[in-house]
Formats: sequence, C-alpha cells, structure tokens
Amino acid sequence: MLKNQLIAGGGYPEMNPAGTVLTLLALSGGGEPASWGQRWYGGVVLGVPMGMGFCAPGHCAGWQSWWAAVFLILLVVAVVAAVRGLRQAGTGATAARAGRLPAQATRLALLLAAASTVLLYVRSDAAGNTPQESARYLATLTISLPALLWPLWVAVRRSARVGWRSGWGSAAAPVLVAAALSMAVATVQATTAVPVYRSWAADRQAMIDQLRQLGVRHVYSEYWTCNNITFATHEEIVCAVIDEGDLSPGQDRYPPYRQAVAAAPHPAWVLPIASPAHLLVRRRLAELYPGAEPVTVDTPGYRVYLPPPAVAAHSGTRR
Repeated sequence: MLKNQLIAGGGYPEMNPAGTVLTLLALSGGGEPASWGQRWYGGVVLGVPMGMGFCAPGHCAGWQSWWAAVFLILLVVAVVAAVRGLRQAGTGATAARAGRLPAQATRLALLLAAASTVLLYVRSDAAGNTPQESARYLATLTISLPALLWPLWVAVRRSARVGWRSGWGSAAAPVLVAAALSMAVATVQATTAVPVYRSWAADRQAMIDQLRQLGVRHVYSEYWTCNNITFATHEEIVCAVIDEGDLSPGQDRYPPYRQAVAAAPHPAWVLPIASPAHLLVRRRLAELYPGAEPVTVDTPGYRVYLPPPAVAAHSGTRR
C-alpha cells in the first residue's frame, strides 16, 4: 500500500501531503524547459482553481479562473491575520487568548504549507508543459482551504453582529458565496461526466480481462494505460511506459517494472485505439520478428499486439 501510494506506477502520491512534496521535488528537475510565464499560468491561473475543485474535470473555463487571484490575496491576508493572532495569543494576557495559541499556530502551518506547495509546483516544468494533467498535484491545497477562508468568515460574523455597513463583512460575504457557487457548479460538471468515466473504466477492465485470458504478464504501453494496468491487477500484470512519439522509455514511477518487462521473453504491447504509436509498434515488432506477423486483439478502446512467439506460447498453454 505504501509503495503504491508513494512510488509505484498505479499510486497517486499527490493525494497525500508527504507524497506531494516528494513528487513536486522530482518534477522540478525533469521535462522540457517551460518559461516562467507558462509556469505561472499553468501553476497558478489554471492549476490552483483546477487543483482545488473550482473547475470541471480536465477543463477550466475562463470565468472559473477568478479563484486564482482571490487565492493569492486570501493567502497573504490569512497569513498576516494568523501571525497577528499568534502574537496576541502568545502574550498570555488572558486565558482566552492563550487558549487560541494552538488554533492560530495550526492555521499558520496550513497556510505556509499551501504557499510552499504552490511555489514548488510553479518551479516545475510540468506546471507549464502539462498544466491540466499535472493540476492534480495541487489537490492537497483543499486541506488549507478552511484557513484561507477563515478571515472572510470572521469578517462576516463580525458584521452580522455590529452591522453590515461597518467592517469588511459586506465585501467578504460575496466572496464566500461565489466560492461556494463555483464549487457547486464544478461538482455538477463532475457529476455529469460520471457516465463517461464509467465507460472508460469498463473499457479498461475489459482490456485487462483480455490480457489475463491471453496469459499476458508483461506489457509495454503509454503512461496512463500502463499505470492503470499495473495498479488494477495488483502487479499481476507488470507494465513499462513508452513514449508514444518514438517508443523510447517513458516515465516509469517504479524502475523495477521496466526491468521486469525488459527481462520478459516476449512482452505484449497495449495501446489505446487513438494512440499515434500503432504504426511505430508494428514497425518495431517487424524488426524484432522478421517475416512473422504479430497478432492483434481488439477490445473496446484498446488494441493488444502479441509477438508471434508469445502467440505460440499462449496457444500451447491453452491446449
């Protein structure tokens, strides 16, 4: 479980704070160089609202990016308020103030964690090169959301007591309402996409079932398919990632997977139907097995390429 969560191909380390730090540090040194403008747009303007659930899955409309600017403003305001509250609580003038010390310290820690997460992410080339796919690395920012919204909530409560014409409550309330409505819209958008995701999951499971029926235990595939195969089969089927542009080694989250596939005698190849690498795979198999035609097996959304020796071996096993 720990391996799959932090390092294995099927895990998603961005879904826990420790894994986020490790992943962002790793991303900072890899990939094609991206300009600071690309990183800023992908990491903040697009990444923050998408990572925090203010956008539809895989798409952020222009109006939904409003949260990026508000996030930065709230982050500064909330940090200043937390530091001020921490100092007041630390004076120990009253027991009530001293009792607020843990809450203020926790609030400040959450805000600093959010700031460091965004800074680490913006430093990475992934923020500029693959902003939509990589926005998931900011998912843990939602943990800091209560600390970000706290100053607004305090202002609204204070105005409700003393009157809306005085204080910042009249400005804070619309922001809270807008945040709630934006997240509600994004939730509805995510809900309407559920049938599509279920269809993808069914196609993926059908492909995995076919691999099991064929006796395949080692495969090459593109990044997303590869990680899903290994994770969904609990490493019963091991996959190594390929670059769809030239079939060179891709990003393997767990290097031993590539070693295992490379050591296999006749690994299969699995590609989504829409992949641009089909012709390259056919050429590669023709080079590896001259004069022999690979067998292809189609499942909904995928195509499996079986090298000729593997076909003979599997046929013998079924007999």
